[in-house]
Amino acid sequence: AEVLVSGSPVTIGLVVDEVCEVLNIASEEIHFPPSWAGGMEEPDFISGLGQLADRDVMLLEIENFFSEEELKAVAVFDE
Repeated sequence: AEVLVSGSPVTIGLVVDEVCEVLNIASEEIHFPPSWAGGMEEPDFISGLGQLADRDVMLLEIENFFSEEELKAVAVFDE
């Protein structure tokens, strides 16, 4: 994914141990998460919830998965 760090584009990627399944979820089956209980701030990296027949699936916004500070550290490390 390409994200902006201090206004400059930086390409990042994630390494995963395993992919269990790949799903196709129709746009009408995606809804926004409800407000978090207990006054917690809603995470920016959750873009919605996909609803399947037997379960809900959390959809992640990979561009928002890391904090600005973490991205800056990666950008500096990569130079």
